[in-house]
Amino acid sequence: MPGLGRINGVCTLCPPGTQASGDGSACAACGDNQQLVGGQCVCNNGYALNAAKVCTICSSLPNGFLINGACSVCPSNLIYDGNQGCICPSGKVLQGATCVSQCKSDELLDSQGNCYTCGHNQVISNGKCVCINGYTLSSCGICVSSCSGNQFMYQGMCATCPLSTVYNAQINGCFCPTGYYKDNYGVCQQLVLKPVDCSAGQYFDTNLGCVFCPGQCKTCKSSGQCVTCNLNGYTPNVQGICAPTCGDGLILGGETCDTGLNYSPGCIICQISSNWTCSGQPSACVSNILSVAPTQTQVNPSPTPASTPNNNSGVMNLQSLYQSGNATVNSNNVFVTLKTNPTFTFDGPS
Repeated sequence: MPGLGRINGVCTLCPPGTQASGDGSACAACGDNQQLVGGQCVCNNGYALNAAKVCTICSSLPNGFLINGACSVCPSNLIYDGNQGCICPSGKVLQGATCVSQCKSDELLDSQGNCYTCGHNQVISNGKCVCINGYTLSSCGICVSSCSGNQFMYQGMCATCPLSTVYNAQINGCFCPTGYYKDNYGVCQQLVLKPVDCSAGQYFDTNLGCVFCPGQCKTCKSSGQCVTCNLNGYTPNVQGICAPTCGDGLILGGETCDTGLNYSPGCIICQISSNWTCSGQPSACVSNILSVAPTQTQVNPSPTPASTPNNNSGVMNLQSLYQSGNATVNSNNVFVTLKTNPTFTFDGPS
């Protein structure tokens, strides 16, 4: 029978304020903020069951409200409108399921849905902040004036160096160019140095004074003209540049041979000639073409003339004994060919 329950093991009508359990085995009291209605515990007026099945005041929940006898809560960043609905806060509009700020024409929306304005010297372009004309974005994210030429930043504006001075980035200001100095009136005057005798390994420059010679020079006249060279086997060429010395017996740089002379068989101006092989320092050069010695003819050194021409004085004409010829030289022998007067004959092998 409805409303009956067991108390101390005896089936009896449940007292006021209690209700019979589902199986009628006991009489149980209603929980907090509940009341017995029609034999069932229900939440008191203004209360509703929350997610834990506990009767609670819905307005005590963040953005909570009572709907159909149960507590409900508005989704993230929405608020209860007091009329069983959820809306965006003032100044924001719903985009999808999120409330975002309703920005003004000179504002942009960040990733958190908040409005923001561009920084100094910036304007909105294609949905983002960019520097205005004449300004560039620095490494600090600030738009600074983009000065050009002989200009520099001064109090947020581009300034130009006065008179004959030039901008020096190291001091972030104006200074005289190299070879000039600033006089008492702030005007750049050319610096003129008097020639002096510089130490060994230095040369005199009219603007800089004594300057060290380039590394290849032992002594020099200028930054590009050596007088003597640091490296052994090198001497200045006609341009004043240190180059290997041809004819000193040392093979250096682009030399392929060096016999100790500028010109020698097989090695011309310290370059090996065609069909020759050179080795060593100083170089010894040998021809790669074999020399064939001509056939030798034994010549009797005491010729017997067939006839002895006489002149009118009875003295032999020495002109008729004149001989001419040429010599052939190879690497081992010297061969002589003689041209003689045909009136002479020589004893020799037939």
